[in-house]
Amino acid sequence: MDRNRQGEALSLFRTASELDPYDPYAEYGVAFLLSEQNDWEAAFDHVSRALELKPDFVTALSRRSLILLMLDRPKQALKDAEAVIEAEPDDTDGYVRKARALSDLGQRSQAHEVLELAESRVGPGSYLLFWRASLLADDLEYEAALFQIRRSVALEGADRFDHRLHADIALGLGYTDEARDAIDQALGLYPDGEFEQYTNALVLLAEDRFDAAESMFDSATAAGLHQDYLGDFLAALVAEGRFMQAIKMRARYKNRQPDATSDAQRSN
Repeated sequence: MDRNRQGEALSLFRTASELDPYDPYAEYGVAFLLSEQNDWEAAFDHVSRALELKPDFVTALSRRSLILLMLDRPKQALKDAEAVIEAEPDDTDGYVRKARALSDLGQRSQAHEVLELAESRVGPGSYLLFWRASLLADDLEYEAALFQIRRSVALEGADRFDHRLHADIALGLGYTDEARDAIDQALGLYPDGEFEQYTNALVLLAEDRFDAAESMFDSATAAGLHQDYLGDFLAALVAEGRFMQAIKMRARYKNRQPDATSDAQRSN
């Protein structure tokens, strides 16, 4: 959903909540849309209100677990995640929330065990395998991460997040041709995505297409990529021996105002 449609939907849910302050679904709708806009504090207030009105609202409980994760409150997120698993043991969401909370708490091996258990109970799906790959990549277990993301993208329903993670992992392992195929698939699904374009810029660097890589990075920033990524891109240029290009590019960006942080990373 684009930002304009999100804004319209949020306005409708707010109106519904004002008309009936005891409607948990209206409160949840507001919370969901605020979380999609990365307004995590406000989202937490509304999702908690939804759960006050309907304590057995499992979808809201799962969303609150995610919100708590994004607010850097993993212990509370873990509690909600465990309640989601208890209520819906055949759904992937609770297991992913629990694994992410455990990972944030430094309990990395337990996080992987939770996702293995989820697969044994629920079966493989792109969403579950995405997070198996993502957490393995966070642990620098890139070959294992690549195995899981290859499984993910082979399934029907793989999305741009799956393909982009596939590209990032393959690129990190030096599998440039595989990274190219993966990012092309992500761009085919979402050509204007800032992170898709950023990963494409990194793949272009690996292909020694340096001017095209710089142009693609420019496109990514124009699409909303935060300028914090500039340092990483310049470091990649320097690693390729493109010192003068990196110096000129830094100078070109020096006087630009930083953009707002993008929300196009997968958080759910």
